[in-house]
Amino acid sequence: MNIALFGGTFDPIHTGHVRAARAAARMLRLDQILLIPTGKPPHKHGDHLTPFSHRYCMTVLACAGDRQLIPSLLEAPTAEDKPFYSIDTVRKVRRSLHKNDRLFFLIGVDAFLELPHWKEYRRLLDLVDFIVVSRPSMRMRSGKWWRKR
Repeated sequence: MNIALFGGTFDPIHTGHVRAARAAARMLRLDQILLIPTGKPPHKHGDHLTPFSHRYCMTVLACAGDRQLIPSLLEAPTAEDKPFYSIDTVRKVRRSLHKNDRLFFLIGVDAFLELPHWKEYRRLLDLVDFIVVSRPSMRMRSGKWWRKR
């Protein structure tokens, strides 16, 4: 199976997230995309987040009617109240895969550009194939990504 992980705060999840997931599934023949709202993102200190249960319910609704889009509780809050790191989620999913399964990581270009600041990002690059999607507000010029103005 070809499985992609697509995580984020999803506060809120919106049509751009769903369209990106569906386009990746169609173009890359993905069997499943796990949409993973994070319980405690490490990069959002003190920011106001909608409660996880609400963000998860929005994710469930956004995935309704599409068998390839799977809402996931992989990063649901725990009693330990620790932040969730993508490397840990990827390792957890990898342990549950079959030998011939292929794992992808779906990410927006703006987040991908921040990858060097992520925990164990080099190891993450070894464990998954990245699918990087652009946003309408971003474009490449002279080999670099720029925000449209």
